[in-house]
Amino acid sequence: MEKEMLKELAANPKKQELYRNIERDGHRYFYYMKPLYMEEPCLDCHGEPMGARDIAGYPKEGYKLGDFAGAISLVVPADNLQIEFERKLKGNFLLFLAFLGTIGLFSYTVIKNTIEEPLKEIVAMTGEVATGNFKTKVIETNSREIKELSENFHQMAQKLKELYHNLEEKVKERTLELARTNEELARANAFKSEIIAMVSHELKTPLTSILAFGEILLADSENLLPWQKEYLEDIMESGQELLKQIETLLTMAKIEAGKITVSYSAVNLKEFFEQCFKFYKNKARSRRVSLKIKPNITGILITDEHKLKLILGNIIGNAIKFTPPGGKISVGVRKIFGRLYIYVKDSGPGIATEDLPNIFNKFWRKDQKVDGTGLGLTLAKDLCELLGYEIKVKSKLGRGSSFYIVIKEGFSDV
Repeated sequence: MEKEMLKELAANPKKQELYRNIERDGHRYFYYMKPLYMEEPCLDCHGEPMGARDIAGYPKEGYKLGDFAGAISLVVPADNLQIEFERKLKGNFLLFLAFLGTIGLFSYTVIKNTIEEPLKEIVAMTGEVATGNFKTKVIETNSREIKELSENFHQMAQKLKELYHNLEEKVKERTLELARTNEELARANAFKSEIIAMVSHELKTPLTSILAFGEILLADSENLLPWQKEYLEDIMESGQELLKQIETLLTMAKIEAGKITVSYSAVNLKEFFEQCFKFYKNKARSRRVSLKIKPNITGILITDEHKLKLILGNIIGNAIKFTPPGGKISVGVRKIFGRLYIYVKDSGPGIATEDLPNIFNKFWRKDQKVDGTGLGLTLAKDLCELLGYEIKVKSKLGRGSSFYIVIKEGFSDV
């Protein structure tokens, strides 16, 4: 082992020391070796010239200053040292564990008393504040940060208490104001509905007489001059339109007042659609629009005939109004998957996608220049809901519109 270490030191002049820990014959040994190099006093006996006799009569080796000359070697049996080292290591480790346990216990006690317990109290107070109990206190603790947190929370709770009481007072005031405003609005709305109903009724009575006399005159149209007959038809058409608007206002007033009633009866669908066609054919012809009712419609529908006429009339009236001359309107009935669909399809300009959600809103009109109150489709939707029906629309710009009244029950032999 020493020869190997000497060779290694000779081959590596920069190494200042070597050590090995080896096991031999069942025992452990520690080898330590420090290199020696030729110095000035050594050269008298071991320097040049090689072979010359030194003062003791021995031949010189021919070394030069700084050459590797040998080493100091130390060999120590390590068995007892290893045992002692392991013993001390175990003792120190146990001592270290005891030290860590003591530090941990001390830290836990300090944290529990200065941080955990105060934090629990703060958490409990936050729960009380959340339920409306603003009684809080400043917690005394050795932790400056926890105490500062407690003080800030106490101040915040007191401010919240003040704001809460102020808010309660303001809510009470605003609630009273809102109640008074609602009462005023209710009175105003009731007055408005009453005025509309009264005026509409007063207009409807003489208008009904005018239309009745007009029908009598038209029945004797053979004795009328062509221009007289044309003027009389214009009077009837305008009167019927005005009557429809009055009916719309009266019905809307009744719906808002909650005084509308439903009278169900068995309606013959064939006769019903013939009456609708008869009512709107002249108006469609005057606008040069083709109005066609699907032929061979049969069946019975249990419904409020008057209200269904208002629904369908408003939809057909809108279709006639917006369909340009030369356009087409078709009205019919389909039964699909156990449901009855009354449809009105037109070849008009169509409705933009972004406008579809608005068409059933009261007084909404895309083009303010078009005649009308903006109540027709609103009334149609309200009456459909009253009768338990559903109204749907499909439309695209430039492709016309299709309105559907969806009826789930109350029909037979359709």
